[in-house]
Amino acid sequence: MRYFLSSTLSFVLVCALLSGSAPAAASPEGKLSQLLDGFHEAASRADFSDYFPGGRGWTYQPIERFWRIANSVASFDEQLDNAGLGLRRESGVAILENGEWKVAQCNLALLIPNGIVDNIDLQTKQATSENED
Repeated sequence: MRYFLSSTLSFVLVCALLSGSAPAAASPEGKLSQLLDGFHEAASRADFSDYFPGGRGWTYQPIERFWRIANSVASFDEQLDNAGLGLRRESGVAILENGEWKVAQCNLALLIPNGIVDNIDLQTKQATSENED
């Protein structure tokens, strides 16, 4: 099924070090995957001390992940699943700084099936106009 992307949550993680406890993988893709897996693991425990201020955590399980790497910059695109919220798409950029990969920017988006996108658009317009009053 094809999906439209509707941005629901964007956040910027400016050079936050996101490392897991597992040993480093040999390939850049392996190291970068450990970086994102460590981020998702910390988020599921609501361990935001190194990432962003407190609050509730969330648990997303990666379904698929793609990397594009050029020298010290890597972009990623992944599909995630959350037991309560369903599918999400996450994309972002990581940079290699002093031999360690760090997430520089990350976006999380809601996936909306084509069959209900018109209804979602209408609800978004209604909610937006109510907030402007």
